[in-house]
Amino acid sequence: MELRNATKVLAAGPQAPSLARRFVARALDSWDQSSLRERALLAVSELVTNAFLYIVLVVTLGVVLRVEVRDDGAGLPAQRNYSPTSTTGRGLHLVGHMADRWGTSAVAREGNGRKGKAVWFEIDTPGPGGDRATAGTPEQLSALAGKVPSTSRSGGVDQARPKMAVSA
Repeated sequence: MELRNATKVLAAGPQAPSLARRFVARALDSWDQSSLRERALLAVSELVTNAFLYIVLVVTLGVVLRVEVRDDGAGLPAQRNYSPTSTTGRGLHLVGHMADRWGTSAVAREGNGRKGKAVWFEIDTPGPGGDRATAGTPEQLSALAGKVPSTSRSGGVDQARPKMAVSA
């Protein structure tokens, strides 16, 4: 599959999630992948909502759809368990339900020596015949933007997280 890439810089603020959703939707439509829209738009909205100052949004379509949100914020987000009545803390749970994999990584900003972070998710694309392609081995992901997730460690930075099971 041909590798396709789209990047956009957004200012953080109340309009950022809406702008990110429109950008991802236009990219998917132009790549004839509108079947991935619902899952991708909800997941990118959750990631962009918590981004800090300015946001670099990278959308890559290859064997999988990979969406990466980079910002200058310190610290890596982690999935937490909140009470059922809590009004916050569900963003990464939603990303986990919408995406096939997600993760985080610390990134150095070029030129200024400051650190930032990247939070990403992947959605398997439909393969030939309508079956979903899967990422498979890291070699298939090597051409995608950002680091290839490590699958040899449990937890921590760059750890791919499998999709969470949804019980009925």
